[in-house]
Amino acid sequence: MPIKTPSSRPRWHIFRILAFEERRAEALKEYLDGRDEVSLAKVNYKDHTLIASLLPGAEGRDVEEAATAGGFPLVESRAPLDSPEGRLEVALLGLTVLATIISFLGTYYGVVTGDAAMLLGAFMVFICGYPILKKAIRDALEMKFGSEMLLALAIMAPLPYSYQFTPSVYYASGIIVLIAQASSILNRCIEPRFRDMGFFLPKVAMGENGGWVSLEGVKAGDVLRVKPGFRVPADGTVVEGEGLVARPGSCKGTRVKAGSMVDGGSLLLEGEVKVKAARDKGESRLKRAALAMEEARRPIEVLLSYPKSIERALLLVTMMGVSFVLIFFNNMMSAVAVLLAAAPIAALISRPLSLFACSLAASRNGAAFASHGSIGRMSMTDTVVFDGLGSVVDGASLCGVAESAGHSSEDVRAAVGAYRGEDPTFADARGMEGGYSLLSLADASRIASIPEGIIGKARTFESQGKLVRYAFKGDELLGVAAFDLSVPGDLKASVERLGRMGVKSVLLLSEEPQGVSEAMAKKAGISVVKPRMDDEERLEFIAKLAASKNVLAVGRGCGISRLAANAAAVTIKEPAVGFEGLEDAVCASPVNVAGLLSLSRKEVKRASEGMSFGFYFNSIAIVVAAAMLVDVEIMLLMVVASVAVIATNSARLCLSRLK
Repeated sequence: MPIKTPSSRPRWHIFRILAFEERRAEALKEYLDGRDEVSLAKVNYKDHTLIASLLPGAEGRDVEEAATAGGFPLVESRAPLDSPEGRLEVALLGLTVLATIISFLGTYYGVVTGDAAMLLGAFMVFICGYPILKKAIRDALEMKFGSEMLLALAIMAPLPYSYQFTPSVYYASGIIVLIAQASSILNRCIEPRFRDMGFFLPKVAMGENGGWVSLEGVKAGDVLRVKPGFRVPADGTVVEGEGLVARPGSCKGTRVKAGSMVDGGSLLLEGEVKVKAARDKGESRLKRAALAMEEARRPIEVLLSYPKSIERALLLVTMMGVSFVLIFFNNMMSAVAVLLAAAPIAALISRPLSLFACSLAASRNGAAFASHGSIGRMSMTDTVVFDGLGSVVDGASLCGVAESAGHSSEDVRAAVGAYRGEDPTFADARGMEGGYSLLSLADASRIASIPEGIIGKARTFESQGKLVRYAFKGDELLGVAAFDLSVPGDLKASVERLGRMGVKSVLLLSEEPQGVSEAMAKKAGISVVKPRMDDEERLEFIAKLAASKNVLAVGRGCGISRLAANAAAVTIKEPAVGFEGLEDAVCASPVNVAGLLSLSRKEVKRASEGMSFGFYFNSIAIVVAAAMLVDVEIMLLMVVASVAVIATNSARLCLSRLK
């Protein structure tokens, strides 16, 4: 582990936090300030970023692992300028551009000639092209023959030709290196984040006296301290203190005190508690579920039309073409043209360009994909499930009240007026300002006995398609409040668009009664409704559905975290709280879902088209060059033109709109 010394010079790294809020930001800073890898940590919870000063010997990966162990999901930013490797790539890109321009001017305008031109060419090959040559040599030693070998041959081929013949084409090496570097930088920008998803449960815990200990050494009966913003490290019983705890996969905060049972992985929102571990090593009932979800969320490989076997075939054909023109015609120009033609530049840049354009289009529309694996996962969707009434509702207005004995309608309205949340279904309206609560019947029944008369009035409202909530002040029932719910005006058109895209079924799952569930489904244009399903039933239903179909599940806030692991997931408005980072995309409205699905399919289509084009271009160009129908300069123009075609095709994604 790195040691802090006065002479150590810190290095700054930027990390992206997958799901966060202010209290968690304070907890993360406190946790990292005590780690040996970090000299100083600065957290911006609004931008979801962490800037950490690392000491020599520590890497960004060390901070990721340390934060993961503490239950904080984050990943180092892969933007080109956020790491030494990325900055080196950008610097090489700039040098390559400059060297290529000078070489081109030297060839046709006599700016640089003779030995100086040859040195410039060698610089572009062996300095600017060093990353490519390094990978090619490594692959050759490992007996792996593919695109890196083809690129290495293409960038080296102009050197011997230009040394012997006029005009020199050293700049050809620069162009190939330039495009390859651009592809590498784009890949760095969109590098997937699904490398380590073990952040569901902490691996370390704060001991009773405040020091951090590994859960591997925790025994049943050990007391662990939990501070606000941190996760409960293990299943257990609260023995001291009280606080507000959110279970993994639930938006609802539950008050706990001495004697209360708590689940490992729960988030302590308020207060401070001490928990007695129920089992050795902090074992939790959620651990196996977390491991299953972690495995299911890893990126999937979408089958594209440019497999490694084609790269090897191109390499073989290239060697045959070069041998043919050298042995039978002794034509160095055609041999070099063949090597340039074989460079898989168009195929190499096709996927990163399409991914970059897709991500840009999503961000321009106020949405975001989690990774390239997420785009691929969503592209195969044939069934869309809206999980919970909140996933289709965007507004609620009070339309009626019924007071309980001893209370007035104004008491009920006061409870509604105290609500300050954004969820129009009032799913988490517990313990509000003034001690008020707005609860469903299931939650209300746990607090007090509900009179039959009040239940009858509530059912009357529900039969009219109204959402009903039971109003409390503390443990005292005030009455019921009925709400008219609304959906986005263009949601119905969006659902119809899903059908035109080939989605076979769209469903709404709801824990609410049938009347209000069907009323909202009708407004949204959804034909299949499953009402009165609690969290466990909905989770089981989606799991069974996803076993035989490609399911896209849509939820609001942390509700999405209840979804089965093998379903693609879209979170509306904000990332999930609970199982953070599992969503495949985040958008502002359920109306955006059809657009996201369309965009993901377009990206896969553009990437496939680009790779197919690259394969056909390489195949035809090799034959044309081997037949001595083109010279080196024309072949180079063809290579540049092929990249322009791919770029133009991919850029069309940027014009896509979600609505």
